[in-house]
Amino acid sequence: MEGQGLALGWQHIVGPLIQQGKLVAPFEQQIATNQPFHIIAPEHKPLNPNAKALLDWLLKEMQ
Repeated sequence: MEGQGLALGWQHIVGPLIQQGKLVAPFEQQIATNQPFHIIAPEHKPLNPNAKALLDWLLKEMQ
C-alpha cells in the first residue's frame, strides 16, 4: 500500500484491497497451499506493542 513494497497475502484479506485499488496484483497467478506458517517469538520476553498487535491480528484472521 502506498508504494511500500511487495507482499504475499491471503485472498480473503488482500482481495478487497485489490478491488478498492489500494493494492495492485503484480501478476494474475495465485498459489494455494495447505502448508502452515509459524510465528516465532521469544518465550520469556514480552513482545513490543506493535509486534503484539500484529500477532493478535494474525491469530484473529486465522480463526
